[in-house]
Amino acid sequence: MNKNILRLAVAVAVLLIGLSTAYAVPTLRLTDPGAAVTITIADGSGLDLTGAAGVVTFSGSVGNWGINVTTGLTYPAAGTQAVPQMHLNSIDQNSAAPASLIIEFSEIGFGALPANYYFFSTFVPFVGGGAGSSATYAAFLDNGNALFAQGTPLGTLTFPAGGSSGTVSSGPVSPSNPYSLTQVVTISHTGLGITSFDADIKVVPEPAALILLGSGLAIIVISRLRRRS
Repeated sequence: MNKNILRLAVAVAVLLIGLSTAYAVPTLRLTDPGAAVTITIADGSGLDLTGAAGVVTFSGSVGNWGINVTTGLTYPAAGTQAVPQMHLNSIDQNSAAPASLIIEFSEIGFGALPANYYFFSTFVPFVGGGAGSSATYAAFLDNGNALFAQGTPLGTLTFPAGGSSGTVSSGPVSPSNPYSLTQVVTISHTGLGITSFDADIKVVPEPAALILLGSGLAIIVISRLRRRS
């Protein structure tokens, strides 16, 4: 009897370990700091408009922002736990001005990142809201494996109204196992308007990261030259 109980305990422990290493619940969070309103949307919750694992979609108002349609996509829908990918896009319109909106997308449980890999981020915003408005992108890794934690910065990009796109690379990193990833986009409008964006973070080998960074810079230069001409 005691041996059976011991075997059962071992089986339960193994099951719990397996569950702890499974993917966590990707989560969106939208905050209007001026109105002191925060809405949190976990994958599969009542506010999530999609039923697919790893995809979180929200549509609704948040404080002074009357229209918000936001989607975050990550493992298991994209990437793996060892080679993660996170994508975040949104369209947001404020109903009062000035106004700010913070959009976060986070997941825990990543780990075993290959050596000499970069975190490579791309941010493509269309910034509305009048002169002086802006959109800022930031990515973070947290060795404490906490949701929405901003332990280690992986890069930041900021664009004023009329800004186009940009890329940023973290350089090689050696995170703990497990660790969390978080994307943060902050939109600031001086007047009424609409801002939309696409943000992506992925890990790539060192040579590939340099090629992607060069390609991204080339696209930006060509875009600016065309505007001037």
